[in-house]
Amino acid sequence: MAEGSILDALDALKKLEENLKARDAEFREREAALQEQGSKVEEDRRVLDQERTSLADERDSLVGREKGMRAREKELEQSERAIADREQEFDATRQQVLAKENSVVAREQELAKRLESFVRREEEIARRDTEAVTHAKDIAARKTEIASRQEQIVKLLEDQKATLDAQIGRNRELMERERKLAAEEENFAAARAKIAEEGKRLLDRENGGRSRLDARRLRESRPDDAGTPGGNSAATRAVQPGSRGGEAGRADAGRGRAGGEACREGRGPS
Repeated sequence: MAEGSILDALDALKKLEENLKARDAEFREREAALQEQGSKVEEDRRVLDQERTSLADERDSLVGREKGMRAREKELEQSERAIADREQEFDATRQQVLAKENSVVAREQELAKRLESFVRREEEIARRDTEAVTHAKDIAARKTEIASRQEQIVKLLEDQKATLDAQIGRNRELMERERKLAAEEENFAAARAKIAEEGKRLLDRENGGRSRLDARRLRESRPDDAGTPGGNSAATRAVQPGSRGGEAGRADAGRGRAGGEACREGRGPS
């Protein structure tokens, strides 16, 4: 009984030793794990310190950002106010645009009416163009006719000019002849005046001589004619020589007229 209890105690000791060994191993493992955890904790502490510094830096940056955000918020408020003002202006401009659109619609209607009138005018213009083309063709034909007529007129004028030049030359010749005839007539008139003066002188001489002869005959015939009834026959005979002188004067005048006609014909006085 005692040996069994010892054996049991030994077995229990062995079991305890084994348990202790297992616990030592476990403790060692735990210690190693704790050391590892401690190193990890230190690393985590270092990381935390770094994170704290980074967080402090971030906090400072966040403070700066917050200040910037506040400034930006103020700017945004101002921009919102400006946007609100712009929206009001946009509303006003939109109303103006709507009014202008209405006016544009009215203008478009007017433009449509004007376009219709323009189309009608274009049709009228096209019709007038066709008429103008026909008129132009007629005018071209008339121009050709006028050109041919002008050529004919020019030819006629040239012919008339030639005839007129010939007539002018003839008229010049006639003028020269008339001048020559006028000069000859003047010379003939002067010669005729001289001949008339000489004829008068001759007549005066003849009349004076005949009157003296008649007076002498009268003186000689008075005793014989006193007892005769025809005592006036001597007087009548005395008058007859004067009639001969008148006939001679008329003959000279006839010769002068014949000479003037001959001068006019270009023969000259004979």
